[in-house]
Amino acid sequence: MDRVFRAFIDSLYSNADVPTLRIAMSEIAASLDLGIFAYLFAGRQSNADVKLISNYPAAWTSHS
Repeated sequence: MDRVFRAFIDSLYSNADVPTLRIAMSEIAASLDLGIFAYLFAGRQSNADVKLISNYPAAWTSHS
């Protein structure tokens, strides 16, 4: 388990964009036997954009 988290942390440090972060998060989720994940981030200001990093199908995460 320690190896899994170390690889995840290393990936976080080396990847700064959302697509590669999604891959890193998908890999650690799979190593923990989690098929899908969602990470939601809302900024501190009330008008801040909400960010979602997920491997859920787009039909589940899109909002129109």
